[in-house]
Order: sequence, then C-alpha cells, then structure tokens
Amino acid sequence: MSRETERPVAVRAVAFMARSWWGGRPHRRVSYDAWWPDGRLENGVSLASVLDLRHPADIADAETAVHGRCPEIGPGEWCDRWGRVVDGPVDGSAGVSSSRRQQRPRRPRRLMSQRREFDAPRYDPTKQPSRTGRLVAGLVALVVGVVLLVTTSGDGPLALVGVLSVFSSVGLLAGLVPRQRRWW
Repeated sequence: MSRETERPVAVRAVAFMARSWWGGRPHRRVSYDAWWPDGRLENGVSLASVLDLRHPADIADAETAVHGRCPEIGPGEWCDRWGRVVDGPVDGSAGVSSSRRQQRPRRPRRLMSQRREFDAPRYDPTKQPSRTGRLVAGLVALVVGVVLLVTTSGDGPLALVGVLSVFSSVGLLAGLVPRQRRWW
C-alpha cells in the first residue's frame, strides 16, 4: 500500500450537542469524519492520526482549517490535508453516524428565565473583582497581630505569631492598592 492510499482524501468536522459529564449541561462537541480514496466514510476518527501529523504546529493548522469550515451545529465542509475545500460526498451518503451524535441532550431542569446562552462568557473581564474578603482578612490579621504584640510585650512564641500576623496583614492590604499607584 502506498503512502497516498493510507491518507484520507478529505476530512471534515461535525459539531453536535452532548451532555457534560460534570453537570449534565449541553455543550458543543466536535468529531471528525474521514473520506478515504476507496470511497468509504469513517466517523469519529482522530484528525492527527488519519492525516499522519506528528508535530503540534501541523495538528493546530489542520484543526484550524477544519474547524473554520464547520458551523456551530452540523457537518462542515470537506477539507484536504492542506486545508483546501474539496467536493466530497453528500451528507445523505455519510453512512451510519456515531450514536453520540444522534443523542439529544436532556432539557436542563431549570426555568427558561435561568437558561444560559450557548457559549456565553462566564467571566466578564470588565467586572472588577470583589475586594471585601481581602480587606476583612487583612484588617482581622492586623488587629490580631497588634493585640498579640501588645499583650505579650514582644516576648515568647505568641509574639512571633503576632509579628507573622502583622506581616501577612500588610501583604493582604498592600494587594488592594491599584497597580498604577504602587511604588514597589
């Protein structure tokens, strides 16, 4: 068998919704189909292994090309090894598809008003983090440290705990200063 017949003519990405194993929420999954020179279609293949890619940069380029031709849900266009779009078999001749693709996710047990949008960002970079916990922890550590230093007059193991508490409070409270105002 020659090297060319071992590689598929084209591959495509097929996006589908599946349930998450962690929370049971539906999320987008992608599997790959391969179209071989003898005309057979293979579902659920590994992109790197069928294209015989060994370097991470080559794998990333191939994934980018194939994913760029794939819609949010459904089969994408057939792409050859170099990412060019080729005319492949029609969707009806795709054969038996994977059982994971055919299963539909269960409806989440939430109200429709609580439903999240698909691919909605969970982290908003414009939102400032809450600093209340750091402020409270820093002030409590400062008070405990000062009380321990005053009551022990700086002698004994409790004085060492007081000094460590004061240093940790300084670190916690110094983190509240904006980066533009810091001199350190």
